Amino acid sequence: MQLGEEVYLPGDQKLEPCFDFEVEQIDDKTFFHTLNYSGRPLSSSHLNIIFYYLRKKAKYGINMPIKVTTTDTLFNNIIQRVFTEFVKGGKQDHLIDRSDDIMEYMKGFRMHCNTPWHQVDHVIFPINLAEIWHWILGCVSFHKRCFYVYDSLRSRKHKKAIQKVAEAYAVLIPLFLVSIEFYNQRSDIVVENGLHMGKKLTDPFEIELITNLPTQQNSDCGVYVACFAEYIIEDLPIPVANFDVDGLRARFGILLWHYGRNKQLHGESSESEAPVAPKKTRGKKRKK
Repeated sequence: MQLGEEVYLPGDQKLEPCFDFEVEQIDDKTFFHTLNYSGRPLSSSHLNIIFYYLRKKAKYGINMPIKVTTTDTLFNNIIQRVFTEFVKGGKQDHLIDRSDDIMEYMKGFRMHCNTPWHQVDHVIFPINLAEIWHWILGCVSFHKRCFYVYDSLRSRKHKKAIQKVAEAYAVLIPLFLVSIEFYNQRSDIVVENGLHMGKKLTDPFEIELITNLPTQQNSDCGVYVACFAEYIIEDLPIPVANFDVDGLRARFGILLWHYGRNKQLHGESSESEAPVAPKKTRGKKRKK
C-alpha cells in the first residue's frame, strides 16, 4: 500500500467513541494503521501519546533503574523560538526570566504526568528537525553536563541540522536551571568537582552525538526515537543488530490500542497525572 492511499472506506475510519489519551484524542483508525506499518512517518500526535506512556512508565513503574522524565513535542518548538529571540536580543539574561513556558516544564507543570526536573537525573526530548522533517531524540544528563543526541539516520546534512537544534538546548537549559534555583535543590550534584569543575553554572552543556545505533531503512525515525527513549528509561543498551522495527511498531500499536480501550472501559489515569496550574512567578536573578 502506497503512502497517501486511502486505507478505509469513507466513514469506516472513525473511532466512536474516540480514544482519549489525556494528551491527545484519537478518533481515526488511521492513527493505528500508520503506527503499525513500516515506512509510514509518525506524527506529533503519535510521539506525544507514546512519550506520555513512557513518562507514566518512568514515574510509576516498579524498581525503575534511573530517575528520568520526558517532554512532549511542543517543548522543542518553544525552546527553538526562545533561543531565536535570545540570540536576536544579544543573549541578554533578562530574556530568560521572561520565558515562563520553559520554566513551567522544568517545575513539573504543562504536561500530564510531568515530574519536576530537580527530582530526576535525565530528561528526554522528542525533537523534530523541521528543515528536513526528521525525528531525533535528545537526552540531557545533569550530572554529566551533557546533551546527548540519538539519530537513526546519520549524514553530513543531518549533523549540521542537529547541531543547530541541539545548541538551543545546550545553551538555554543551564540558564533556566539557574533561574529556577535547580542546584539549590540538588545536594547530590557537587558543582565544584568532576565535570562541573572550572565551569560556571550558566556555561553551555556539551553536545555529544551517540554512535553505534541502529539505522533506519524507511521513514521510521519516529519509531526509532520512541524505542531509543524506552531503552534509556530502562537503562539498557540499544541493540544495533536484530532491531525489529516492524515488531516494535506492532508492539506500540497493541499497547496503545489496549490502553485506549481499557481507559474507555475502566479509566486508566489518575488526578496526580494532570498538569497542576503553575503559579505565575518570575525566576529569581541567577547567580554566576
